Amino acid sequence: ESIALTYGMISMVDDGIGRILAKLDGLGLADNTIVIYTSDHGDVMGDHGIMLKHGLHTEGVIRMPMIWADPAGVSGERSDVLASAIDFMPSVLARTGLKPFTGVQGVDIVGAATEGSKPDRAGVVIEADELPENVDVEDFFKVRTFTDGRWRLTLWVEEDFGELYDRETDTLELNNLWNNPAHKEDRARMVEAMLKEQYRYAD
Repeated sequence: ESIALTYGMISMVDDGIGRILAKLDGLGLADNTIVIYTSDHGDVMGDHGIMLKHGLHTEGVIRMPMIWADPAGVSGERSDVLASAIDFMPSVLARTGLKPFTGVQGVDIVGAATEGSKPDRAGVVIEADELPENVDVEDFFKVRTFTDGRWRLTLWVEEDFGELYDRETDTLELNNLWNNPAHKEDRARMVEAMLKEQYRYAD
């Protein structure tokens, strides 16, 4: 039922966006307007038998839509360049011809996708600081995830627990390799890559 209602809400949003685009067209502004559709996170929506998103960095949560409709662009193109919410502002500024101020952590991901290049990063870091009532636990907790596209590593900061998934062979993320001796080198490599990315982004 929740999934069906969510699809209904998506249809409502689509209808609203359609009206905005029609209005832009009617006002003669469509050729001079960039329309961006994005979100801050996805939702589990029944994956792994659970709902919502809190503290869980499965594929359904960490993938987010980003549609950039630009009169100067080519329609219908997709990119698999790893992107993060921190890339949104530098991408908007780059399109206006402005450079981001010193200390901005993200990159112009739209420019990179258009040029077919990849940003200078090993992957993306995902952070969540959770309220206890969101997941029915007693204390605040922190979750940190790093993904390079193929692998996802998640650390539960206050717990002696982690997750490691090879999403090339385990697309549904059902086989946690964190304690698998055969993957200790993969685990170490991903932890090191996450630390380096976090250090690089530190203020």
